[in-house]
Amino acid sequence: MITVRNKIAQRQNRIYGDLHFHSTFSDGKYSPKKLANHLNNNDISIASLTDHDSICGYDEFQNHFNGITITGVELSTYFRSEDVHILGYGFDPKNEEMIYYLNRYKDFRKKRIYEICEKLNFININILPETIFSMVGDKTALGRPHVAQALINGGFVKSMREAFIEYIGYECPAYVEKEKMELNQAIELIHNAGGIAILAHPGSYKNNYILEEIVTFPIDGIELYHQSNKANIMSEIINITNKFNLIITGGSDFHQASWNGDIFLGEYGINHDRWLEIKKYLIKKETYFAKNIINK
Repeated sequence: MITVRNKIAQRQNRIYGDLHFHSTFSDGKYSPKKLANHLNNNDISIASLTDHDSICGYDEFQNHFNGITITGVELSTYFRSEDVHILGYGFDPKNEEMIYYLNRYKDFRKKRIYEICEKLNFININILPETIFSMVGDKTALGRPHVAQALINGGFVKSMREAFIEYIGYECPAYVEKEKMELNQAIELIHNAGGIAILAHPGSYKNNYILEEIVTFPIDGIELYHQSNKANIMSEIINITNKFNLIITGGSDFHQASWNGDIFLGEYGINHDRWLEIKKYLIKKETYFAKNIINK
């Protein structure tokens, strides 16, 4: 017999929302439609497509996802010599300032592909930028994974891992630094567009001070549920969010199926109670999402 208590326990344990994953509009392997269908089939109720420096997949995802879609983006920022990512949620997808800067960084990413290919050609790895551009659509925010795929297709490496280790990873012969925003600039951009700003995957950063100092910025929350966050980091995140009244988010950060074909999209994320906390905060901050989606 299923009791009320059992139902509550099931709701609390079930992943209700996945707020971090990527499509073919950045460095993901699957279209927004395919991602939406997978989440639908796995009873995910809340979702946010968070492509790198792109919101071009938002409409397609929203049109196919059966649950509630939250606008999302992942921005790369520069903070104390480290690449720190900020997730934006609930902003206006037609905000002119947001669109301007996303287009600007898309152009930076394309320029970076030219520079990487030039370095590859210098070491006799003949990859043309046009080869990489032909693999993706015009609206895709290009990145090193696209170069890695071109290296695989050209027979120069056998895997993404090998491509990064041998050629395009940090301190490798064809590595080119990408253009990034200042941390405070990214947070301000998201807020100006009517959204909230979240520190992404803190467990993936090398320096501990990032968690300690992020609270000196007008950040809204921290991503707790992420595969890179170990137990000690999760404990620290909970302490910080409680102390500074920040919200907690989470997601799978899904890009592609694993080597054995497993798709873990929707297997990391927030439960129903966490969603209610996020929803309450989105309303409190008078976000675009609260005004135009929740109260529509």
